[in-house]
Amino acid sequence: MAKNESSRFGPLSRAARAAPLLDPVRERKLAMAAKSGDIRARDRLIVAHLRLVIAAAQPYVGGGVSLEDLVSEGCLGLMEAAKRFDPERGNRFSTYAVWWVRAHLRRYALANRRIVPTPSTRAARKVLGSLQRARKEISQNFGRPASREELAERIGVKVSDLALVEQALGGRDVVLGPAEDGTSRELPTPQDSPEEMTAEAEITEQRVAWVESAMHCLTARERVIIERRLLSDERCSLASLGEHFGVSRERVRQIQERARAKLRTALLDQVA
Repeated sequence: MAKNESSRFGPLSRAARAAPLLDPVRERKLAMAAKSGDIRARDRLIVAHLRLVIAAAQPYVGGGVSLEDLVSEGCLGLMEAAKRFDPERGNRFSTYAVWWVRAHLRRYALANRRIVPTPSTRAARKVLGSLQRARKEISQNFGRPASREELAERIGVKVSDLALVEQALGGRDVVLGPAEDGTSRELPTPQDSPEEMTAEAEITEQRVAWVESAMHCLTARERVIIERRLLSDERCSLASLGEHFGVSRERVRQIQERARAKLRTALLDQVA
């Protein structure tokens, strides 16, 4: 970590190390108070979990994305989790919060990561600092685009050094997030990036967990009908389930619709 970044990140890191870990009882009391609008309780809950944010941010560092910026973004996810957390569901706050933290980290990393890092040599840094100005000056003086040789001479570097930087800048080294005018630039790719595949896998895992949790609101019969009608690769017919339960086909359909309504409500409660 660079010295200036370390000096800015230090207070947050020290606060994370100094914050006491919460036992389940204390955590629940703070969460209940925070849910009731106690800002001090919410802040204590957040500070106690700063370690979680720092740990979750580490894998996303690199490609132009700093740890300091990632932790700042992860803290936004932690605050969102603190606002939405319901201790009555019986889960630990860290289990719930880590999903929100990672969601914010993934979104920030994907929006700001440099796909192709620029060279970090002294000559490359010189090119990066002078390239645009040199291009403009040569274009204005001669009324045409500058050649690579002219640019290298104007900047005072080798043509090969300039070529390395231009290759990085002219290829895929762009910011994927929105620009100041609200527009964004998309990079064509034949397949998802590792970050996108990881994000999609985690989102899918979270959705499966939500569905499994919501299924607990159903009766045993409703659960069987939902599993065999909607969740199975080989779906059962209404008639076969009616025969299994000793009821009519229409009755099975009614139970299915009632169960779907209960699931929908349970899922909305979890996401909200």
